[in-house]
Amino acid sequence: MDVAQRAGRRIIVQGEPEIDEPSVLGIGAVPHQWLFPQMAAVVHHAGAGTTAAGLLAGVPAVPVPIFTDQPFWAQRIHQLDAAAQPIAYKQLTARRLAASIDEVLANEDLASGAQRIARRLVAEPDSSIPVARALEQLCN
Repeated sequence: MDVAQRAGRRIIVQGEPEIDEPSVLGIGAVPHQWLFPQMAAVVHHAGAGTTAAGLLAGVPAVPVPIFTDQPFWAQRIHQLDAAAQPIAYKQLTARRLAASIDEVLANEDLASGAQRIARRLVAEPDSSIPVARALEQLCN
């Protein structure tokens, strides 16, 4: 809630449906594929699935990695010009997060980078089809 005030933005917090404050709305579990395309930017932990959903949505990210593969994906989307510099969870503050949100929303290059990657991902053929065919052949 301090982040919303500092950034001067309206914020949706997924997974916290009881939050209902002037600039912050908490919502329950909803599919990332539905939610992310409606956002100007997405703050997330940079897990592989969430990162993929954000990239497919074509919106820039503010990655806040916590553990395992998350620091890798956070750094990778930053290198691809689709995200702000990652903020390590242990170094997360309201001031730092608000500044990063402001940076992402003001940086047209990050929005363009995220949209460029989304277009490339959408153009990729469905990789599940060759996998399904290979599994079919193994079963016969």
